[in-house]
Amino acid sequence: MVHRRGGFAVWAVVSVLLACGNRYARSDFEGDAGAGGEAGEAGAGPSRGGSEFGGIKCSSDEQCDDGIECTNDSCDLGIQRCLFQPIHDRCDDGVYCNGFERCRADTGCGPGQLITCSDDASCTIDRCVEETRMCQHSLRDADGDGDPTWNCSGTDCDDNDALVNGQAVEVCGNQRDDDCDGAVDEEECDSPLNDRCTDALPVTASGSYEISLRAATEDAASSCLMPGEPRRDAVVALVVPEGDAQDIAVTALAPSEGLGLFAATACTNGEELGCAASSELVTGAGYVSRLTLRAVEPGAIPLYVSGLRGESVELRVTYSTPTPAEGNETCGNARPIEAGATYLADLNGATRDLPSQCSVRGGELVYSVELEDTSDLSVLLFPQDDYGVPTISLRSEGCRQLADELDCRMGANRLFARALPAGKYFVALGSAGPANLEFRIETARPSQPEPSQDCDDPATTELGQINSIDLGTHTNGVLTRCLPGGTDASFEFQLEQRSDVLVVERVSAFDTGAASIVRKGCDPATSFACEVAQGTPARARADLPPGKYVAVAESRLGSPVELSVLARPHVPDTAVAFADGCDDAVTIPETGGRFSGNTSNAYPDFEASCDYGGVPTNGARDQLLKLTLSSRRRVVLDASGSRFSTIVVVREGSSCPGRELELGCAPGRSATRSYLDLTLDPGEYYVQIDGFNQAEGPWQLDVFTY
Repeated sequence: MVHRRGGFAVWAVVSVLLACGNRYARSDFEGDAGAGGEAGEAGAGPSRGGSEFGGIKCSSDEQCDDGIECTNDSCDLGIQRCLFQPIHDRCDDGVYCNGFERCRADTGCGPGQLITCSDDASCTIDRCVEETRMCQHSLRDADGDGDPTWNCSGTDCDDNDALVNGQAVEVCGNQRDDDCDGAVDEEECDSPLNDRCTDALPVTASGSYEISLRAATEDAASSCLMPGEPRRDAVVALVVPEGDAQDIAVTALAPSEGLGLFAATACTNGEELGCAASSELVTGAGYVSRLTLRAVEPGAIPLYVSGLRGESVELRVTYSTPTPAEGNETCGNARPIEAGATYLADLNGATRDLPSQCSVRGGELVYSVELEDTSDLSVLLFPQDDYGVPTISLRSEGCRQLADELDCRMGANRLFARALPAGKYFVALGSAGPANLEFRIETARPSQPEPSQDCDDPATTELGQINSIDLGTHTNGVLTRCLPGGTDASFEFQLEQRSDVLVVERVSAFDTGAASIVRKGCDPATSFACEVAQGTPARARADLPPGKYVAVAESRLGSPVELSVLARPHVPDTAVAFADGCDDAVTIPETGGRFSGNTSNAYPDFEASCDYGGVPTNGARDQLLKLTLSSRRRVVLDASGSRFSTIVVVREGSSCPGRELELGCAPGRSATRSYLDLTLDPGEYYVQIDGFNQAEGPWQLDVFTY
């Protein structure tokens, strides 16, 4: 159905007003322009965001150097002029929320426009979230207790006290309205359990116990838990019976962050024996805190179980014969181990001592191994729990400096190194939490690398070809800036003319991947583009002159990946000004292209099956494009240049808007944005640019067909 909404003059005014309210404070149709003409000396003239031709004649790349670090300098042999191409990724400071830094061919790197995220609503706190690279609009909740203030759709009657809100329980005898129901200390109030040393829960043997923080208050402070936050704590009496001293290992598990454990010699003015904050479980299903007290003499000591919420905490306590703490904290006291034997690394309480490309918050333990002959070496991890993401660092005999690190892995259970010379090596095992890691080192005769492992003479790939890669015997051979410590593979490809290039890496489940485009030799300084993706796919795109390049696929876990290099002759962006319905849908050429628009200036016309549940009819504002195919083709649609959580939908049929294809709806709920890779029969198709959960804003769409 076509929706008509008045004359052009009225629509133009509405478009301008909506564009002024763009929360990203950016132009509606921002994109890279095409190459300019000859414009004086190298780097002279205004930059248009795309490639710049200088006035310098040339016959080789060596004759072209504009002195700008963020440009790629080359000689276009077709016109025998220097080409200075801005590579925006070289200016990227890695921070999303301060905007997207740009490279100008005349002045170099410049700052980007801040992403403001403002939605002009007084009841929301608007912020740009660096971790997800998205705007977050949270209902006003000044005390952070999870319940917005009463005049902003919440039930919190005191937004300055996290212990008072509509979800809290009424605590007996404290003379305040804890649950915001208008009554103080009503008959249904709760009295806290184990809230003081006088009613501490006695624990005299190993076992699992449930501790409730419901209605509890804070009674003691510790050295490792953040001050200034209203906390709740319960008290456990750890009792060692008469006889020998014992080790006491305590593990606490809770659904919410802010969990902590600390023990003291006595309830009043006691000396702190130990303190442990919490870390998130690998599964993301809760938080863990571990504390080990060694050689505790007979008697009772108080253990405080602390949290920010009135929830239940699972407490696991183990009494055992005293053992010394792990002593191999540094390279100087590394524990010697033998290849083929299995060991246990208990990282509870380990400290951070060594620099690493695979840095995490937690500490590490250090082990040493001797190789008598040149050998392949594998470090195999067998995590005993889900208390933290593990790291492996393989280091040379120097061990202590970052330059001594030969390779590292984060989140992977295997590190493989090929053909290490005879000598002494160190292995540092770490974790983001208090994990137990069983591990083994295995050695083997030196093996030959796969062709795709060598970036000086890599394997080759044809444009559009899908390369399936088993990274099991690959190493971290390419030191890109994208994914430090990732296992990688490299493929060379050739461009006969200036081209728009998209490198796509499909990643295995639960893995993190990275796609890069570099010069042969894979020097990080020659990087044209790179992207890291937690999930599939990772994509890197660039506008490249003719020549040979290398596509690099990296995997954090060393899992199997697929790599494709897609290219088409360079075309400038097509600005999609309206395209709000069937009558003015913008045509996509059968050869593909790049398109940019802004859904903030459109109406919500069409449904999308992969949208967030419960949104109003037709969801977010959307725009429409049309693609006609004369033959069966592989069609790739990539919205990674967009600035909001997109949805891309492909519909089939000559009657607009057509029927949504099976698997033809792709949400982009984070920085990965929408991506579709479809094989389509001849016919007419409509491409719908939509927003996930009513999101809207500037978008970009790259279309490649094969």
